[in-house]
Amino acid sequence: MSILRKKNGMKNKLLYVIVSVVGVSSALCIHASANSSWRWVSETRPYDILPFIIALTLIAETLAYVFIAKIKRPVKVFAVVAVANHLSFLAPYILGYIGYTGGLTYTFDFALEHLPYYTIGIEYFLTTILVEFPVIWFSLKNDVLENKIVRFVLTIVGVNAATTLICVAAERAVAYGVW
Repeated sequence: MSILRKKNGMKNKLLYVIVSVVGVSSALCIHASANSSWRWVSETRPYDILPFIIALTLIAETLAYVFIAKIKRPVKVFAVVAVANHLSFLAPYILGYIGYTGGLTYTFDFALEHLPYYTIGIEYFLTTILVEFPVIWFSLKNDVLENKIVRFVLTIVGVNAATTLICVAAERAVAYGVW
């Protein structure tokens, strides 16, 4: 009987996480520019705070994998998280640049200065899961105890959702623009 309760409890937690992620993701909607011009009002641009955001996510994710997922190799965890995060931070810039410009219309520098180029958003979260999840999973799954696999998966998704929300708030608090 207790085994059934544990399985149902995990299903409920997984459902709660999925509903929460979808709910938060829908709040970070994508808007149309209606062919108008974007200009940054603030002196600070999203890429200006990127080093701080990267440091925050590296620390938070490393701590989550060590203390929540119970992975006992913190140096390896940090190294894997660093590689995965750099890939996931780079991907939205490249994909966004190609998506906004077709890769032909603007230089990359021009795109950063003159397009609504927030680093963190719904596209970033989805890209993070698609890029970072496999790197973390395949690099660290052998260091996870067999009975902690579900916790590991939930930690990957949960810590990335949490750090994404924190980064969204930080980015929009210091860098803002208007159409």
